[in-house]
Amino acid sequence: MTMIYATTFGEMLRRLRVMADLTQLELGQVTGYSAALISRLESNERCPDMDMLQQRFLPALQLAPDSTLALRLIELAHAQRVAQAMPAPPAPPAPTHRDLSTALLLILALKALQQEQVA
Repeated sequence: MTMIYATTFGEMLRRLRVMADLTQLELGQVTGYSAALISRLESNERCPDMDMLQQRFLPALQLAPDSTLALRLIELAHAQRVAQAMPAPPAPPAPTHRDLSTALLLILALKALQQEQVA
């Protein structure tokens, strides 16, 4: 049994493609996708469609649907879809004029203390 260590869907897909001795272009032709899309999948820029993964990619990669490698690929694909579906955390609020003024006063006070200690 072949073991492949991968932490992302894209990494796993690339390793399985190489193991199947396919180029991105060849995998794209077999699955009906462009080489550019295969590249985006491998770089985790695109989420895989779960149905297409099972219907087209597993056969193209010569993986039995219930094999350990196929199940791991599906698991990583699902994890990527879940992660990309989560909303991004909100951006911290921009500092206000008052925040900046307070920071400037603190910096000036610290510099004054440093100068007193030197003298």
